[in-house]
Amino acid sequence: MKKLYSLVFCLGSFLGYSQIQSEDFETSTMPAGWEMNVITGTAGWTFGVNEYGGYQPFTSNGAMFDDDLNEEYENEADLISPPVNVTSYGTLSLSFNYSLEDYAGSGDFFVYVWNGTAWVQIFTQTNDMLFEAKTIDVTAYKNAAFRVKFKYLDDDWGWGAGVDEFRLTGTPLLAVSEAEAKKIAVGPNPVQDKLTFFTDKKVTNIILYDSTGNKVSYNSMKDNTVDVSSLKTGMYFITYEINGKIYKDKMMKK
Repeated sequence: MKKLYSLVFCLGSFLGYSQIQSEDFETSTMPAGWEMNVITGTAGWTFGVNEYGGYQPFTSNGAMFDDDLNEEYENEADLISPPVNVTSYGTLSLSFNYSLEDYAGSGDFFVYVWNGTAWVQIFTQTNDMLFEAKTIDVTAYKNAAFRVKFKYLDDDWGWGAGVDEFRLTGTPLLAVSEAEAKKIAVGPNPVQDKLTFFTDKKVTNIILYDSTGNKVSYNSMKDNTVDVSSLKTGMYFITYEINGKIYKDKMMKK
């Protein structure tokens, strides 16, 4: 399965796709940068195994929540990927293999993404699915600290769930040189209420981030001018597009 994916990825790279993150959970320790949050119960995800509740869903090791082995009636545990800045990608795609076997309706599997301000649920599986390869377009959730969260939840008892071959890929936006970027003035800077992009071309996909990398909302935009009057005082980073090219800048809000 992983050899097949390598072939697909090579073809994707030729077509303009780039691999941003990948994880196969082959070893028995939690991968670097990943986090686990046990909310209910005492058990969590295990790694470098290919079995839960007697089921072997994948052709190689993965991350498993073995509800049957834990023998607890209520469980909720999250597995969260490392944060990554994906603002320089035009499109963003998430793919993974998963497995879920419930018992009498108990045992659910959820997938969330961090959109810069909150977790957004993008996938739910509540019925038995021994194996499925899933691909989801997550372009709408691009931000400077993008993350993925896999959740297993049961309110009684279930067999468990598994995740494998996690992939995050994207198509890079055309970058511009520093000299070209300086040709477009953004101001005033510092700004009190209205921030203008001084160009005769249409500016699109304007995204603002605070100093911690979280995406922030602005009031409105008209004629290449953004109303930032509602923002708190401080430094902000800006990404925007002109004719398919990505530009970056920063501003100080008074």
